[in-house]
Amino acid sequence: MFSSFIFACIFLGTTVNAFSCPENALPTPTNRKECFLFVEENQFYLEAAEVCDTKGGNLVSIHNMIDNIFITQEALKLFDKSTSGDFWFGMSNIVSGNWSWIDSSPYEFVNWKDESSLNRTDALCGAVLLETGLWIVDYCLIKKPFVCSVPVIEDVVVPPTTDLPPPPPTVTVPKTDCPESWSFYETTGFCYKVFEDADWHGAENGCVKQGAHLASIHSLEEAMFVGILAYIPGAEKCDGLKQAWVGLYSNDNGISWQWTDATPFGYKKWGESQPDFPETQHCVQMYSSSNQCKWHVGDFDNFDCYSKLSSYVCKKAPTF
Repeated sequence: MFSSFIFACIFLGTTVNAFSCPENALPTPTNRKECFLFVEENQFYLEAAEVCDTKGGNLVSIHNMIDNIFITQEALKLFDKSTSGDFWFGMSNIVSGNWSWIDSSPYEFVNWKDESSLNRTDALCGAVLLETGLWIVDYCLIKKPFVCSVPVIEDVVVPPTTDLPPPPPTVTVPKTDCPESWSFYETTGFCYKVFEDADWHGAENGCVKQGAHLASIHSLEEAMFVGILAYIPGAEKCDGLKQAWVGLYSNDNGISWQWTDATPFGYKKWGESQPDFPETQHCVQMYSSSNQCKWHVGDFDNFDCYSKLSSYVCKKAPTF
């Protein structure tokens, strides 16, 4: 669609500004002028900052939970967890004597695992935990992978002054279709959509009407993806009603658990001390944000099936 748009504008003699990310960088979910570059080579904090600077950017600053989840999700795919359980980002206490972003952007959104650690005088650099997306402080002279924020590349397409270009060749690409407003996740090959306000039974019935089921979760990566979709402002607070129903349930008071789509219950990411109250809480919500109440993105929490949550996530196979 985008390439066709450029061609049409050239044909009409119109100059077009197209934006793309530098090589190996990914577009951000919230800022069209910025890309995220994930660097696997372990570096000390200031060396990592210098690498980002040579690429025209900075160690990444994070200003909302959507970006926090997205960055953590992609880092899980790209970084080797066996060599480092976290990665550098742009928060430090090196320059100003206060915790701040290396690019001097506003210090508003925070996701610290333990805010009391900010008082340490021996650990002045910030890192993000791969498994949870929570922020920690660490010694700056430890080598870790890191994430840069780099600007997009603006490509100006100028119309030719001679003959018109030939039409672009027709390329047949296998098409994967999710219904309009559904999101396709390439890692799983499924379509997902978030709906609002339902108890668990109403949520599953709502999904079935869409030819789907409440989402089953089979990896941390999928949990992070669903967390991005389901996140709403306030989910980072200690409020279970702002989380999302998924398809996990028990019909034997917590002795066993199963997914509504009948897929195997292999991946398990129960929150701390969960499941609890199995006699009365037979349905499962998933946390879309980490918070100070020891919940992490993707944590399972068994909950009262008749509670009305802010959202629920449906999942179904695409058409080809």
